[in-house]
Amino acid sequence: MSNKKRLAAQLMAASSAIFRCPVCSAAMELQHVKSLECINRHTFDLSKVGYVNLFTHSPKVKYEKQMFEARHLLCQAGLFAPMNQVISDYMIHELVDTDQVIKLLDAGCGEGSHLFHLKKYVERKTASRLLGVGIDLAKEGVYIAAREYPNLIWCVADIANCPFRDRQFHFIMNILSPANYAEFQRVLMNGGTMIKVVPGKQHLQEIREYFYGQTARKAYTNDRTIQRFQDDFRITAIERVTYKAAIAQEWMAAVIQMTPLSWGIAAEKQQQALRMEVNEITMDLTILFGKK
Repeated sequence: MSNKKRLAAQLMAASSAIFRCPVCSAAMELQHVKSLECINRHTFDLSKVGYVNLFTHSPKVKYEKQMFEARHLLCQAGLFAPMNQVISDYMIHELVDTDQVIKLLDAGCGEGSHLFHLKKYVERKTASRLLGVGIDLAKEGVYIAAREYPNLIWCVADIANCPFRDRQFHFIMNILSPANYAEFQRVLMNGGTMIKVVPGKQHLQEIREYFYGQTARKAYTNDRTIQRFQDDFRITAIERVTYKAAIAQEWMAAVIQMTPLSWGIAAEKQQQALRMEVNEITMDLTILFGKK
């Protein structure tokens, strides 16, 4: 057994009380240091790198491994650092001195960098201990997360059928990813905090303008997304984080690959975009904080 799988098994064994079976909703336990199993014997094995696949079928996923590798590369380079700073500062402000383990769910975790950096920063600045749990339906992203960050729990799972018991998490974050607020309400503790990040109208405007020119897709508004969040949560703060990020020419491929803006764009035009004379790109993110 690899060290990563052994560490993941230890984390899941210690935290198995948060899980519920995605098939029958029964409680789950780690069995034989290798699989999560419910009392009705629905069994889900840990992978070699330590994530657990809690899907009962193979989901149709549009995201490819190449996209997650690109995003991981850019996260490591600090592209999202200002956003992570704002979120972690807010979490620190919310936390009170407690011996309780603070549980944080990243719903739509992708390749896992946001959850890793937030846990690291909050634990460094406070006396709190965080249990970080990331779920995503894309196995390719969760594989990278488990490979790179073995001190967190990683699951291939559906946010529309979260494999967790009711009221388990102090914080849930959902960053540039589809949401399922009914499930988030269910697994969020009473008084817990929901964190949602959506792109602003200027986000990656250099890429958007190149691909979409004067078409309708050049314009973007997040008004409906914000209203939808407000329908389900009492908004306590809205933070807009906007900045220019320096991008070397060799990073352009990663920038283009990491965003759905390139979906449906002809391969030839994508190749032409790699030669864009752009030294920086615009990051424009709106962070919504809400209470259950």
